[in-house]
Amino acid sequence: MIRTSARRTAITASAAAGLFVGGVLAAGCPSEKPSAAAASGASETAATADAARPPVHFFVGADVSGSTTHQERRKFYFALEDALFKKLARKTPVTIWLYDTVARRIADEQTFRRKPDLQIVKKEYLAYESDSRGTRQAEVLTPMLAQARKLAATGAPVACLLLTDGEDDDPGATKKVARALAALDNVKVVWIVGALAENQDRLLIREGLSASLEPLGDKGIVTGTSGLERDSGLEKFGALVAAGGAGGTGREP
Repeated sequence: MIRTSARRTAITASAAAGLFVGGVLAAGCPSEKPSAAAASGASETAATADAARPPVHFFVGADVSGSTTHQERRKFYFALEDALFKKLARKTPVTIWLYDTVARRIADEQTFRRKPDLQIVKKEYLAYESDSRGTRQAEVLTPMLAQARKLAATGAPVACLLLTDGEDDDPGATKKVARALAALDNVKVVWIVGALAENQDRLLIREGLSASLEPLGDKGIVTGTSGLERDSGLEKFGALVAAGGAGGTGREP
C-alpha cells in the first residue's frame, strides 16, 4: 500500500533515523578496520560499478494551480532542492514540468550541478500565475510515463517528484496512469510532497490522492512539506533511488 501517514501514529524516532524500505535497517560494523589497500580497491570497484550504471532520470512536476500559495511553493521548492542535491548524483538529468490542468515543460534532461544553477527554475516557478481553474495530476504524470517508457528500453532508472497540494479534478485518470507507472520496472519511486493533513478538508484531499496513487504500492510516498514525515519521505526517496540507480550526495551547495 502506498506510504502515507494520515490517520496513523506519529513516525518514531527510529523510523526517521533509518527504518525505511522494507523495514530493514543496516546495523553493525566490521570488527577489524580494513587495510588501506583493501579500502582503496573496494572504492575503485564501487566507482567502476557506479560509472557503468545508467544515471537516474529525475522527473519533477510542480503544481502551479490557483490553490497553491506562494508560501507553499517555497516549501515545495525546498523539497526539490533536497531531493536533487542530497539524494541524486551530479550527472542526474532533470526534466521539470509546471502544471495545473495542462503541463508545460520548462527543463528537459538538464543537469544542475549546484544550487545556483537551479535559480532560474525557482524564479519561474514562484512567479508563475495560472489562468486555469483546477488541477489534473494525470496531466503531469502522463508525460512522465511516456518518458519513462522510452527509457525502459535502455534500463535507465527513473525517479519522480510531484510538488502539489494534492487537489485532483480527475482521480480516475490519475489512477490509470499510476497503474501504468507501477508496471514499469525502471520507475523506482514517485514522491508526492505537499499533501497536508492539517484539517478535515485537507485530510480528505490527501486520502483521495493516496487512493488514486495506490497502484504504485511501495514505489509511492505521500508526505507533507515539513517535520519528521517529510524528512522520512526524503530518506525513503533516497533509499529507493539508491536501490535502482546511481544516486549520490557529493554536490556543492
